[in-house]
Amino acid sequence: SDGHGTSVSGIVASRGRQAPKGGAPAADIVSIKLIEERNNASGSATLLAFDWILARDDVDVMNMSFGSGAYEGVCDTADAYTRALAASVARLRAKGIVPVAASGNDKSQIKMGAPACVGGVVSVGAVQDYETAGGEIGRAACRERG
Repeated sequence: SDGHGTSVSGIVASRGRQAPKGGAPAADIVSIKLIEERNNASGSATLLAFDWILARDDVDVMNMSFGSGAYEGVCDTADAYTRALAASVARLRAKGIVPVAASGNDKSQIKMGAPACVGGVVSVGAVQDYETAGGEIGRAACRERG
C-alpha cells in the first residue's frame, strides 16, 4: 500500500521505457504482498512466503525490504525467529536462490535487523554522501524521525 516494493522492483527491473534502466532490465518480477497495513510483517507470514518461493522454479533472487530487531553479527541462533529464518534461508540457498535484505541498521554501525543478519542473506544498506546528506561520508545512513 505504500509503494516501496513497486519502487524497488523498478530500480531492479526497469526496462528504461519510462525511467532509467534498472540493474537487471531483463528480470521478471514475482511479487508477494507481505507487509500489512500497519507496516508490519509477521514472522509466520515471512516463513510462509519463503516456503511459497521454495515451491517455485522461477525465482533466482529474492528481495526483502523489511526487518525486525537489532542484532550484532550473524543472528542465526539469537532466538526462535532467527533460527527459523536461518533454516529457511539454508533451504533457499541450497536451491540456488539468493536472498537479499535491507540491513535496517537505522544508524547503527554494528547491528542489523532480521532477516539481513542471517548467514546466507546478502545484507544491503545505505551510507551517507556528504554532499547530498550533509553528514560524514561513509557513515551508516539513517531515517529522519518526526
